[in-house]
Amino acid sequence: MMPATREPAIVEASPTSSVERAAVTPSPESTEASPAGRQGTVGKLMRQRVTVVASAIIVVFLLAAVLAPWIAPHGELETDFSATLQGPSSDHWLGTDQLGRDTLSRTLFGARVALESVVKALLLAIASGVTIGVLLGYVGGRLDRYAMRLVDVLYSIPGLVIALAVIAILGPSLTNAMIAVGIIFATYYVRLARGATLAVREELYIDAARVSGTPFVALLRRHVLPNIASPLVIQTAIIAGQIILIEAALSFLGLGRDIERASWGGMLATALENQYVQPFLAVPPGVAIVVTVLAFNLFGDGLRDALGRDVGRHHLTRRSHVPVTYLDATPTAAAPTVLSSMSDVSMSGRDERAPAGDARFPVVFGIRDLEVAFANPHGGISSVVREVSLDLERGRTLALVGESGSGKTMTALAAIDLLPAGATLVSGTVTWSESTEKPVRGRDLAMVFQEPMTALNPAFTIGQQIAAPARRHLGLSRRAARERAVDLLARVGVPDPGRRVDDYPHQFSGGMAQRAMIAMALVCEPSVLIADEPTTALDVTVQGQIVDLLLDLQDEMGMAMLFVTHDLGLVADVAHRVAVMYAGQIVEEADASALFARPAHPYTEALLDAMPARSLAGRALPTIPGRVPAPWGRPSGCVFAERCRYTVDACRLETVELVPVGDGRRSRCVRVASIFEDVTL
Repeated sequence: MMPATREPAIVEASPTSSVERAAVTPSPESTEASPAGRQGTVGKLMRQRVTVVASAIIVVFLLAAVLAPWIAPHGELETDFSATLQGPSSDHWLGTDQLGRDTLSRTLFGARVALESVVKALLLAIASGVTIGVLLGYVGGRLDRYAMRLVDVLYSIPGLVIALAVIAILGPSLTNAMIAVGIIFATYYVRLARGATLAVREELYIDAARVSGTPFVALLRRHVLPNIASPLVIQTAIIAGQIILIEAALSFLGLGRDIERASWGGMLATALENQYVQPFLAVPPGVAIVVTVLAFNLFGDGLRDALGRDVGRHHLTRRSHVPVTYLDATPTAAAPTVLSSMSDVSMSGRDERAPAGDARFPVVFGIRDLEVAFANPHGGISSVVREVSLDLERGRTLALVGESGSGKTMTALAAIDLLPAGATLVSGTVTWSESTEKPVRGRDLAMVFQEPMTALNPAFTIGQQIAAPARRHLGLSRRAARERAVDLLARVGVPDPGRRVDDYPHQFSGGMAQRAMIAMALVCEPSVLIADEPTTALDVTVQGQIVDLLLDLQDEMGMAMLFVTHDLGLVADVAHRVAVMYAGQIVEEADASALFARPAHPYTEALLDAMPARSLAGRALPTIPGRVPAPWGRPSGCVFAERCRYTVDACRLETVELVPVGDGRRSRCVRVASIFEDVTL
């Protein structure tokens, strides 16, 4: 018996208001290419106001330390017993101490001691810590394990205890104190350099250097160190401020300075002794310490942002997630039937080619008018994805295909609210039919990533990573979550799951790791699964096994699946419907059988012609001339016009919309009717 007739009415999201569009539209000044936009790291630093101020403070600190003997109004030890403990005056701008010594002069000479402490401690910490860390990370083995246990022990001991021990042995002096500080921070550099080297040593360029016969020391110096330099530089900027703070603390205690020399910590100790007579005496050294340490920390943060990612340089307003609307089930008299449970859906495998909008396969998840922008290297912003609208139907697969750089993965990441740093969601709406609540990643929406060995955390076992979403979203106990992880590993074909559940990712082969990734994605039985090129890194045999596994699980659970790939041969096996993407836009969408039988866009035709299976034996494989244009260099009109063999002047002049062309398909081509004669508008 058919259920009551209902129409899924999509609650339309209101278009972006003029105020919202102004917030995400760059000003003319920001979109123009400027010299600063081409200056790399320095240019990025100069666009961060806080970092510029911090840099200026550091420069003043360095100049004061270097030029103190020439710019100080009085000598470092010059005394005037007739003017002791005075406040600021024309003769002594920052007052004097209990011996009549000029506070301003001693503050300048204190900067000299602070700089000397930074140089000495950093030289020891970097020379020893980086060298040991790189060697341990590259060589590995037992030496690495034993040495890191020793480093962990040193790391766990409070730094002040190590400093007191070294000073007790060598005696109180600035050099001895900085030896202690250098030992403390050497452990930081060992851990950081080792971790970075562990990642770098697996890169193919390291293997290439070894094959070419590069000597061991030269390999570390030329190939490893330059590639781990960024985090070391950032850490050095932050540690410099910490060294100044530690030196001041030791000098305050009388352990880290020569009595004859002025230091900020020693000045604070003197101020403490005379705080009731002259309270202002503590202000100059205290402000110097706070401002200098804060400047180094802020400079380190700015350097991290400049080296790691492009930060807010174009004043874009980033929205935290795609707005969500819901499919309403309000009864109407003339609406098509929409089924509410998988028990009502007849699944007949990949051969079922039901037309778009078939009531047996209701839309579960939809994307409307998605646009994602990034900053471009010429000083403006560019949309990498625009005007993208897709529907995922329950129990069916939508394949998203196109060349690398077309925007497929960015579309998938935006749909699941995982846009990378630097990306800005300009517009877009999600429709969701499963409940009145916003879909939750991991529970309702899941994703299988392209590279399982980088997507799985090497610090946790496979079982822990599969059980984590079950405990979080399903409220299972630790034991129940582990049992579910074992069941899922067995379900995805991992042999001996009871034992392998406690293995780490590096103990799995590529195919087994991908199966574990699928198990983690399906642990909460999501309604929507996004598979981002899940077979790219696998050999042909394993590819077939993974694809069969995904299809079996889809049929079993009734999931809607977005399958991102560039392999059209694979699309023919897995997809019910196909969306072809080029230069950030959908250029054609159709049922899979119709698309392979008769494409309705020149780009789709070119992709099909380039398939190896369609080439004649003995002839060169056909290719598409040119390449996908960069987001900031896309032409007006049709984005495929420069590579299309059917291009006419109208293709470059007219705005090309994605329009229906009959039989449930859409195409973005102004000549679609004349080129593809059997297509009806």
